[in-house]
Amino acid sequence: MRETFLFFGGDGLTLYGLPRHRHSFEIMRQALAPGARVVLMHCWAFSDGGQLALALSAILGCPVLGMNGAQIVDNQQMEGAVFRAYEGRVDCVGMAPWVVYFD
Repeated sequence: MRETFLFFGGDGLTLYGLPRHRHSFEIMRQALAPGARVVLMHCWAFSDGGQLALALSAILGCPVLGMNGAQIVDNQQMEGAVFRAYEGRVDCVGMAPWVVYFD
C-alpha cells in the first residue's frame, strides 16, 4: 500500500487554523490514490488525542497516521507509539515504541 507524506515546511497547522486550509486539503484529496494513507511526520502529532488527525482524515477521506513521540534530530529517527485516525476513531496500531529512520 502506498503512503503519502505531507510536509508543510515552516507553516504550522493546528485544529483551530484548519478551516482556513480546508480547500487545499480538498484538492489534495482528489490526488490521493485509492487506499492511500497520510502519515504526519512531526513530533507529537497525536499529542492532542488525535483530534487534528481526525479532522484531516475527514477532509482527506483516508486514514491519517502519526505518533505521540519525539523526533531525535541528531540521528534522524522518530520514536513513539503509532496511532491511526479514521472514520471518527483513533486507534493505537500496536507498534510501540515505533522507530523510523529517514535521510
